[in-house]
Amino acid sequence: MNFLKLRYIGGSVTGKVSEASHVIGLDLSRTVKLLEAIALGKFVVSPAWVLHSYKQGHFLDAIDYFIKDHDNEQFFGYNVKLSVVKARQKRLFENMLFYLTPSVQPSKAVLHRLINAAGGKVLAEKPLCSKVADCIERDIPLAVIGCENDAHLCQSLVECGIPIFLVEFIMTGILRQEIDNLAYRLDAHKVNNAANSMPMVQPHAMIHPNMIR
Repeated sequence: MNFLKLRYIGGSVTGKVSEASHVIGLDLSRTVKLLEAIALGKFVVSPAWVLHSYKQGHFLDAIDYFIKDHDNEQFFGYNVKLSVVKARQKRLFENMLFYLTPSVQPSKAVLHRLINAAGGKVLAEKPLCSKVADCIERDIPLAVIGCENDAHLCQSLVECGIPIFLVEFIMTGILRQEIDNLAYRLDAHKVNNAANSMPMVQPHAMIHPNMIR
């Protein structure tokens, strides 16, 4: 794509999605930048938008230039134009709190970035029972994003009635701009089994000085 054409009609280029009004690409491969762009309600357009705008001497309405990628949209079950329109009306995770368990992938930094883009807030530490009770009392949605490797860390939260979701809750949720509270849950039985299978830590033996020879 010729960035000179973009600059000629008054545009500028940035590497940060948050600073852009439009995100230009060739397809809808599920990258972090695409997810962030949808979460923020950015126009996800093809290079044709730049070319046609250049020929007209001004920026054209982006609504007719959204990237068309039937394969990716069909595979992930969403429509990029519809998702962006939804995100521009309201951030998907607005007023939601999240806790990310230690071993989640992609990295906690990436998930933190996506959750923030979608209007959510990530807790720095695992919520205590008092925090859970406060969320319930104030009707603040709280979601835990975890994985099977961290299932043993989630038992206390499951016992408090907090659902544990896999990362697709965030990734697919952003693509489709919908919160699905039934799909992508970490099975509660796996959480309980993981907690029960953790080896018991034996207390240190107490040795009296007279026993040492």
